Amino acid sequence: MKHLFRGSRLIVFVMMLSVMTGCFALFDGGQVPKTKLAKTVAEDQTKPILFYGFNLYGRNSKREEFLEEIHKSQYFKKITNFNSAEADIEMNVTLTVTPNPNFPFEDMVYFSAMTIGMIPFWSTEQYEIKARVNNKTGLEKEYVVNDSITVVMWWPMLLLYPFTYDAEEDVLSNMLRNIIQQMYEDGFMGEI
Repeated sequence: MKHLFRGSRLIVFVMMLSVMTGCFALFDGGQVPKTKLAKTVAEDQTKPILFYGFNLYGRNSKREEFLEEIHKSQYFKKITNFNSAEADIEMNVTLTVTPNPNFPFEDMVYFSAMTIGMIPFWSTEQYEIKARVNNKTGLEKEYVVNDSITVVMWWPMLLLYPFTYDAEEDVLSNMLRNIIQQMYEDGFMGEI
């Protein structure tokens, strides 16, 4: 009998630990095709200078992730937000994050904790990136890309947690890569 009591305490401990440490998984919406940018062969002198502006509507700032993705593309000689006069390309990015109004993430955490993770809860956040781009030659275009993230809270999701944790960053990075690819195809970068 004593051995049975120890086993049940262990089960309760594991369940509480899973609820408190992240029994959720993130899944991307898959609305934007996976985009890989081609390597640039252009000399640094011929690459354009990019001036960017950034607006965010919704939760937490993603400015660093956007700048990192733009730098990783290696399509630009310089990226600045100080002097638009020297820029060859001007890009104003607006990110809108719209949480599920019926079931916000904060409520999911509360209800999942109350049910010890036994009842599954999920919520979807919508992401929209609008980028208005123009260059010195007069080429001007607006790009709009939409995707989503679904958060599932249920204690069996603990098994998927390490594999889906970066889904939000992956979705946002892919959306921005998609816009950069469209800019390239529309001739904003010249011959890269």
